[in-house]
Amino acid sequence: MNDDEVNDSVDGINVDELLKSIESDKLLSVSKLTYDKINTVKYNILTRIGVEDDELESMLLKLSDYRYVEELQDIHHGAFVRYIPLVSTTNSNKGKYNEDNEIVLKSGGFICDIKILGTGVQLLCRNHFRRMFQLRLDEVLLFQKLTKQEEVILSVFDYLNKNKN
Repeated sequence: MNDDEVNDSVDGINVDELLKSIESDKLLSVSKLTYDKINTVKYNILTRIGVEDDELESMLLKLSDYRYVEELQDIHHGAFVRYIPLVSTTNSNKGKYNEDNEIVLKSGGFICDIKILGTGVQLLCRNHFRRMFQLRLDEVLLFQKLTKQEEVILSVFDYLNKNKN
């Protein structure tokens, strides 16, 4: 590795790639956010669905590196997602909206494919055990893990906002 490569790479992040990615549509939505906005949205979503106070802090901690996504354009192939089912998956209530207040954050998986069907948007995912599963976007609350580039961009915008005041 020569000196130019060392200068262009910070903690494994290629600065040139980062600058190009800021200009891409993929990171357009995250450029409008801050960590405060991301955390506020997660808090509001979880309290709105009725997560109890004792579980709320634990769930927010588990989702600290994630952002809530509901727009199709914000969902990226290869991204790791976690989700909360809004529809019951038990045999007796299969397909019915979760009325028994069982709120569970699922371990999730990597997005392999996004299918736009007549019945809605479906995500084909693969978990850590290489098992495939499918999610209907309108039946889950989806949280997507922030990439290193997104984290750097958010840190820069947070820094700029703090120094602007």
